[in-house]
Amino acid sequence: IDPIPYILKYVQNQNVKYFLMASSGGTVYGDAPYFPTDERALVSPLSPHGVTKAFFELYLQAWASALKNVGQLNSDAQSDNYFSWVSLRLGNVYGPRQVTTSDAGVVPRFIDALLAGDQPVIYGDGSKTRDYVYVGDAVAAFLCAFSELQKLSVDQIFNVGTGKETKDLDVLGCIVAELQHKYPSMTALKSKPKFEDSRPGEVQRSLLDVNRIATLLGWDAQVNFEDGIRMTIEAYLKKSNTP
Repeated sequence: IDPIPYILKYVQNQNVKYFLMASSGGTVYGDAPYFPTDERALVSPLSPHGVTKAFFELYLQAWASALKNVGQLNSDAQSDNYFSWVSLRLGNVYGPRQVTTSDAGVVPRFIDALLAGDQPVIYGDGSKTRDYVYVGDAVAAFLCAFSELQKLSVDQIFNVGTGKETKDLDVLGCIVAELQHKYPSMTALKSKPKFEDSRPGEVQRSLLDVNRIATLLGWDAQVNFEDGIRMTIEAYLKKSNTP
């Protein structure tokens, strides 16, 4: 059973006015045709995860448009049947409390491995890039979008990132440097990674154009990658009581 029509039918029956979707800028574009990639680029996901995100976006957009065309939903924020949606195509979100329940989450995976004395694993040759956005900035994007939805109909997709790309090897290097700065005695960190084959359906490069969200919603990322890694490691060490 396809759950998407049932979700949106529930939204309509409950008279939900604001719909925020967490999509994925790191997967829906697949092998993007240009960089930085804006929201007009062809959606061509390489993984099932990306397909589900792209499909829900398309379904939501068509569903809302169709119901507004026949008057069942309305774009007037003051009307009883007002409805508006925003889909945020998130870059690679990282930060405190991120868990490693799968192969996803390269930042906590690297931290876990280094503190355990293990060799961190990189899939591919280390040149794969992602647009990393700190979790606090991602939350701010959702709050910004929600605030705008309450004032006027938006019905748009926005990239959420920094407009900067970082290689896997540079992610590891930044984490190693921060750990060694905070704990100089950690000289035995196994900072040389173990390289394994790239995984199926993995995008090799991701760099998001964030001009639309900056222009229309007034949001931009405030935390640079180095500061984000520092705050992530501090939260991680505090939770694990690492001396």
